[in-house]
Amino acid sequence: TRELLRRVLNGNFTCLIGQPACGKTITMLQVASAAAASVSEWAHSARDGDPPRIPIFARAAELSTLLHAEHKKSKQLGQTATPSCGPETLESLLQLYVSHRYKKYEDVLKKFLKIKRVLLIIDGLDEAGSMRASIESFADTSADKNNVSLIISTRHYAFKASRMENRLNDFQPLKILPFDEQRRNYLIRSRLLGDQQRTFCKQLAVVAQQT
Repeated sequence: TRELLRRVLNGNFTCLIGQPACGKTITMLQVASAAAASVSEWAHSARDGDPPRIPIFARAAELSTLLHAEHKKSKQLGQTATPSCGPETLESLLQLYVSHRYKKYEDVLKKFLKIKRVLLIIDGLDEAGSMRASIESFADTSADKNNVSLIISTRHYAFKASRMENRLNDFQPLKILPFDEQRRNYLIRSRLLGDQQRTFCKQLAVVAQQT
């Protein structure tokens, strides 16, 4: 995890790809945790130099919902529903997300966004629905400007489709190997109970056959 964090902070735009339940989200959360630990260490030290990049973890599905709501709001105001009706950059979308998700820390996070000292972690781009292309285009623009540290995750088929549509070209794919059966079952048992375990395993089997 520390090596992955170092790689991202050194300017390597990374996309974790893998099958469902292979550990993409867990890996992303571990990266966020490692980055947060660095911020905590800096806060309790002499604070020399620039502050480390503070992590902002966002699920692409939530970003999609916010973006869709902004487009819907624009429609109600009689405007044409185009990407320019809502947030026009990844930073402005994240500003909106921070106001929605992290109200308690909104002022601090927005200050870090403004000075571009954030590590953006966007999980599950394949779950962004009709707004996936817009979010990916925002990510591409940020990568082109090279003024942000950014790591994303998606499923392999979605990454391949995005590349075919000339998106995410600056992102280096990093494949997450799936859990073996023993590790997968341990993870399920540790998080779910009884009937939830059986239901989830059945759903997982169906999804795995479709990807």
